[in-house]
Amino acid sequence: MKPIFILISFFVFSACASSKFEKNPPFTITGSTYNYWVGGLPGVKGTRVIIRYETEKSVNFKKIFFAKKSVNIELKKQQEKTYLFGYINTGTKKNEDVILDSDTKQEMDNRLPEKEFPFELKENEAVISYEYKGKERYYKVTNMMQTKTDIYP
Repeated sequence: MKPIFILISFFVFSACASSKFEKNPPFTITGSTYNYWVGGLPGVKGTRVIIRYETEKSVNFKKIFFAKKSVNIELKKQQEKTYLFGYINTGTKKNEDVILDSDTKQEMDNRLPEKEFPFELKENEAVISYEYKGKERYYKVTNMMQTKTDIYP
């Protein structure tokens, strides 16, 4: 009896995990790439995610999840094509200080710790979160192409 319960529970939870992604989003992905970049100073580096899409509908894009990080999406239009950009800082150099004070009001500008990453993704996969018809949804982008690393002096 116990093995049957465990088996049923496994199938129920695996079905829920796969249903978290939209199968037919209100947009079409027409290309997706990612590349690493390195800055001119030690510890300055990151990843750039670029996703080209087409849509006739009103979609509010929110975040890109990639390489166990999430960032807000930047929308750009270039030569009549629309893109979603995600700039992920992976460097070790941080420009932010943590304020420690006996007065907790002084600590309000400190960043909150990052949450556990909500998706299990391959190296060439990303997830787009977006709002459509008042509901937050997720779409998995697969088979992203890695392009050459950019090195900035």
